[in-house]
Amino acid sequence: MVPSLVFAPDGIESFAEAKARAVQEDIFPVANLRDIIAKRQVAA
Repeated sequence: MVPSLVFAPDGIESFAEAKARAVQEDIFPVANLRDIIAKRQVAA
């Protein structure tokens, strides 16, 4: 699996809100699945 780094995600209103919904996997914060889906829907 290749990590996806996004600095300005489309479909997400603010980085602060996305960060607040993130989950912790080991030592890395990971975006919430709903945020990832929203980003992909805007990109499509």
